[in-house]
Amino acid sequence: MTVKLALLKSGEEVISDVAEMVVEEKVVGYIFNYPYAAKLFGGLKKGEKNTIQLTPWLPLSKDVSIPVAMDWIITFVEPVTKLSEMYSQAMEDYGVKKPEVDTAGEQPDAADAD
Repeated sequence: MTVKLALLKSGEEVISDVAEMVVEEKVVGYIFNYPYAAKLFGGLKKGEKNTIQLTPWLPLSKDVSIPVAMDWIITFVEPVTKLSEMYSQAMEDYGVKKPEVDTAGEQPDAADAD
């Protein structure tokens, strides 16, 4: 899972699991999996706390994977830790499992085997 924060032409900031949309070996866009709009409130004055709010992006859609044209994306950045944690929690609440941690060389416990 590659979680990124995208800034779109519309000014929206969207956090999602991002995958490339490839046609004939060329990236033509991106797939936003489980996208959420991220908004920052407050924190404009010195000492004032800020609040991050996550809301489903395109909440009226049944789709959880949404294609986005490449020319609509201004940039991708790594989200701040708090936003990443909030997104991970939203995914857990939605029923999406966290990505497996690469434990190279470790064998699963016999008790874990099905």
